[in-house]
Amino acid sequence: MRLSTSFIVTIFATGTIACAPQDATVTGHWFTWMSANTSGTVLEGALPGLADSATVFECSGRGWDSDLQRFDDAYVGPRTADEYADPRFIGGECAKTESGSYEDFCADYVDEMNEECDRVDDMEYYYFLQEDGFYALQEEITAWRTEALINGEGALQLTIHHDLGDGEDFRFGFSIDPDFNPLDCVTDENGVASAQTVDGSDWLTEWSADEDGHTIYYLNAGAYQVHAGSTGNDFWYLTTDWLSGYGFAKFSSDEYNSRATAYGQYDEDGNGPDFSSSNNPSFLGVTDRENPDLDAYAEWAVELEARAEAWELEMTDVAGAEIDGEPMFEHKVEDNIWRPIDLTPSGLDGWMEMHSSWVRISNDSDVTEGGQVKGDYQILYDALDSRSRVLVKGTFDIPELKSDPWAYPMLEDELREASGEAFCE
Repeated sequence: MRLSTSFIVTIFATGTIACAPQDATVTGHWFTWMSANTSGTVLEGALPGLADSATVFECSGRGWDSDLQRFDDAYVGPRTADEYADPRFIGGECAKTESGSYEDFCADYVDEMNEECDRVDDMEYYYFLQEDGFYALQEEITAWRTEALINGEGALQLTIHHDLGDGEDFRFGFSIDPDFNPLDCVTDENGVASAQTVDGSDWLTEWSADEDGHTIYYLNAGAYQVHAGSTGNDFWYLTTDWLSGYGFAKFSSDEYNSRATAYGQYDEDGNGPDFSSSNNPSFLGVTDRENPDLDAYAEWAVELEARAEAWELEMTDVAGAEIDGEPMFEHKVEDNIWRPIDLTPSGLDGWMEMHSSWVRISNDSDVTEGGQVKGDYQILYDALDSRSRVLVKGTFDIPELKSDPWAYPMLEDELREASGEAFCE
């Protein structure tokens, strides 16, 4: 199932092109699912051709009101004979007469609409299409502006602008820490402090072992874990030093954050704290820390891989994130079996993790001022104030990386230098 190609016609003024920086060559596609009743872009009518051109999902349970003999106000599914015959409408409900029978112009489509909504209703993890009607579009990324730099915190930041027409812009980007390496400051029996890698290994090396000449940076900002054994909302966020990247976006009026890492620690029966929502299935992991069964843990990791692949199909086969039949979405699973298991529930040992947002940097890149940086990305964005989603996937090539000329010194570094004391070297 293919989403409607954007109805937007892009027109540039010569002066706009001349003034816009192009720091990177970016390829790829974007996909959006805009909530019909919570998206500011939709409610404001910012993209006026949307209702006539987008793929429309309507499996929210709204439909024909038999008492009022009309469709519910929030219903966005097919209403006319032409719309029932139009394949861009996914789901919906058939109008009924006062006697309860279907109108002649839509009766032939009842089974098809029910089958389409059955597929949506079967979604376990990416179940957002069940929550509202959605306008869905996809388009090739044609960047009219790209901004790449090393910011004041030393992070690589790339922002891409795609024109939506009617004065509306789609802006998305990411920021990653090229020197990401979580450290602990450990003091020996003589009181001498030294920095040691958390869990004894370089995280980027472990993450990237199967990335074919690339180093992967997961956009894990905002990630959290439910406390082991908790039955409520007892959770904790990852510390700042454990965050390797973050994604941000603004599609017309709607703002988005990248979807962070999903963690879980469950027993062999799938019982345990739900890290995200009561509607989401559970992950598996080590629960007996004193006597961990690593063979069983490895088997559960295989099970998680299989479930993650099934959830990918919810985005590609059901939601339509594909181009010419090729899926444009995948998950990456980290079993964390390399981390030594201790006796405390905090930390990442014993937890498995599933990712939907990341940036990969080619190992021949030079992430310094003046260097060339190449790589690829997949980022799933969740809207801050609506049920909308945006997915981007593609490649980038920064021929000459710049440093932010307006960056200011980091206060922490200035204070440490002023104190004259070494900081955990």
